[in-house]
Amino acid sequence: MLGPSAAEQDRKIAEDCECSLHRLGYVFLSHSYFDGGVRVGSHHLSERIAKAEQEAVVLHASTPVSSLQARVRHETDTRRYSASASGPVNRGHVLDLVPRQVWPPKFGVRGQTATWVSSTLSAHDVSSVVVLVDQPLFSATARRIARDYGSRSLIVYRPTDIHPSGALARAERRVVGIADAIVATSRFTLDTVVEQTKPRSAVAKFVLENGVDANLFESSGTAMPWKDRRGFVYVGAIDTRFDWNAVISIAETYPNEPVTLVGPLTTHRANLPSNIACVGAKPYLDTPKLLSQARVGLLPFNSNTLNAGRSPMKFYEYLSAGLAVAGTRTTELSTRNAPLTWLWEGESDIALQAGRALAGNWTAAGVAHAREFDWDTRADQLKSILRPLVESKIGGGIR
Repeated sequence: MLGPSAAEQDRKIAEDCECSLHRLGYVFLSHSYFDGGVRVGSHHLSERIAKAEQEAVVLHASTPVSSLQARVRHETDTRRYSASASGPVNRGHVLDLVPRQVWPPKFGVRGQTATWVSSTLSAHDVSSVVVLVDQPLFSATARRIARDYGSRSLIVYRPTDIHPSGALARAERRVVGIADAIVATSRFTLDTVVEQTKPRSAVAKFVLENGVDANLFESSGTAMPWKDRRGFVYVGAIDTRFDWNAVISIAETYPNEPVTLVGPLTTHRANLPSNIACVGAKPYLDTPKLLSQARVGLLPFNSNTLNAGRSPMKFYEYLSAGLAVAGTRTTELSTRNAPLTWLWEGESDIALQAGRALAGNWTAAGVAHAREFDWDTRADQLKSILRPLVESKIGGGIR
């Protein structure tokens, strides 16, 4: 059998040289590291972009961990500090970096982090780069990349929360000041960021909601028959944004139904009803099994301003796992026209909407609806947003 002709070999060599001369990099500057037990949008997007564009370099960096935090705080910080020792870790397609510094990141992400990121890009011969900033505290790192790469860099701010004041608000203004585009996870978040930071008129603005790993969660959707499912479940952070009063009201109204709360607790309530179980944080891959045992997924958000624009991944994960959804009618959730969803307004409405969700009959409509928001689709949509921006500023590179 004849091998490739000399002309074909020359063409392949030329293509390889072209690829090495114009290697595109993606840098995700995120909140959460991969082994932290919480899966966020930057994890899903970075993995899918890396698999789709295998010639590109994809680096994911999470909020730095400090040696002081590792000494005085909980096990998660100790694990993160250990993970930061060896520099970037290759996770199949994504280079995962957990930066290390002495001071807690709330006092600023130090220059060493920018050096780590820049040296990683240089080591992989990245010639142009797209930077997606989820964590505003990485403003100095984003500025360093923008300075080093100049017109060969595209800086995208991807806000997932609003920051009304404090260090995060100041850092956000610095990021927006150098951004070429803003891609927010909700319309409310985008409008708030624009109002607070006053970006240049040339900054492109988009909304791209969070998504769902449909293949993972759909597998649990029929794992347990609907007739055998019981009660309510909540998966997520139990912090100052969590509505304890709503959950207690539901538990007291339906005392024979279990109410399972899954996630790290930073706020507590004493003397909870006996049917409420706080089981702590669980690995992400265990979440589908936990959801498959319940009928209703809860989104109990209190009046904290930060809740207005939240785009909770659990909304679509609940539906994908075959659950009904009951939660607070926030600015963002009220815009979603999804089946099997009941939202309450005010304390007197909580038990009623939760009861309607509990009593409903299972249908495949929620699963089918959630599938439209799979992370594969979200990654394609993000690339569609980025492609013309990259072509305009850098000169192409996104497939």
